[in-house]
Amino acid sequence: MAFWLLALALVSPWWVARYTTVVQPHPEHLPERFGLFTIILLGEGVASMVHALDHGSELHGHAVAAALGGVALTFGAWLGYFEVTRAHDEREIEGAAGGRNLRRWAYGHVPIYLGVFSLAAGTVAMAGEAAWTAQLFLLHVAGIALIPLGLAILRAASPKSG
Repeated sequence: MAFWLLALALVSPWWVARYTTVVQPHPEHLPERFGLFTIILLGEGVASMVHALDHGSELHGHAVAAALGGVALTFGAWLGYFEVTRAHDEREIEGAAGGRNLRRWAYGHVPIYLGVFSLAAGTVAMAGEAAWTAQLFLLHVAGIALIPLGLAILRAASPKSG
C-alpha cells in the first residue's frame, strides 16, 4: 500500500511530466475541479464550525468567539484563493516551465486543504466545552500557517500577468 501511495503521489506526476507539452491538459478542466473541491472543503469547514455551536449544553462566549474567528479566517482563505491568487483561472501549458508550474500549482493545493481541515477542526474543538490545550492551539495555528503557505505556492506557480 505504501508503495502505491508513494508512486501515485510522487513518482507518477513527475514521470508523465514530459508529456504535458505534447498532450496538454485542458486549460479549464483542472482549475475548475480544484476550485470546486476547494469550495466544498471551505463550505464544510464553515458548516462544521456552525454545527459545533449547536452541540454544547449552553452557548459560551468563547465558543462564539472561536467560531466567528474560524469563519472569518475561512472567508479570508476563500478570498485568497479565488480573488487574490485567482487559482481557478485557466492554465495554459507552454513548454517545460509551464508543465513544472502546473505540477507546482497542483501540489500547492495540499497545504491549503490540510490547512482548511486543521483550521476547521481546531476551531470546532476550541468552540467546545473542554479547556483549551496546547494541542488545540497547535491544530488551529497549523491551519492559519498552512493556508497562506499554499496560497504563496499557488501565486508563485501562476502565470505572470502584465
